[in-house]
Amino acid sequence: MSKLVLALCVGPLAMSTAYADGEPVILIASQPGGKLALQPLQKGAARDVPDGASGMRDYDAKAPEGSVGVKIDNVFYAVKLANVCVASGEPRADGARFIACNESSGDFPHADLWYVPTFAKRIKVTDGGSDQQGFFGPSATAPIVVVADEKSYVIDPATAKITPIENAGSPSWSSDGVLYYRTLDGGAWKLDAGKPVKLGKGKKGKSSSGDLNSGIEPTKWPAPVTFDKAGKPTWK
Repeated sequence: MSKLVLALCVGPLAMSTAYADGEPVILIASQPGGKLALQPLQKGAARDVPDGASGMRDYDAKAPEGSVGVKIDNVFYAVKLANVCVASGEPRADGARFIACNESSGDFPHADLWYVPTFAKRIKVTDGGSDQQGFFGPSATAPIVVVADEKSYVIDPATAKITPIENAGSPSWSSDGVLYYRTLDGGAWKLDAGKPVKLGKGKKGKSSSGDLNSGIEPTKWPAPVTFDKAGKPTWK
């Protein structure tokens, strides 16, 4: 199983020290696979760029409210925040990846999270989510999981259908790609042909608590389901 951590690389807090002079960004069109029309901030010509085009965000550029300055081929353009994304984690071997767009900050960094098998077939998973982690299974056909705000979003790579599961996290996969997960009440579950099946119960987790004044405790999930030598699922 490979694990891709998203939450720590989304938002300005994660990028300010890594990119002192700007940040590499990915631009998305309003529709997957479409074109994005760009207007220059000062000098330069208007242009259209393809979905998934690369640029460099410039934090010193003065762009209209709701937009940021992005440099492409030495020209600065005003691009709406909803169309500006950062790569979240490393791509899978086949190129599938996650990108975080339309970032904002507040109690936590927030972003819209997209699963991108290709840019023409990208899928929005969350709107303004926080504390987001994405997980790829052992194969390209295994379910993909995003855990955000104490909810799991299970993506079927064959149909692109997203199934949300409340209070679910700690995903793991059997060797044949079946998804297992835990719930905050200690439950151990698997997803059988798209339907949740409860296996039993173990140690409970703990929901996030606190506030900005007293400090915020992150969600503590029960440990993932593991498998013995015979492939039998076990949990604590």
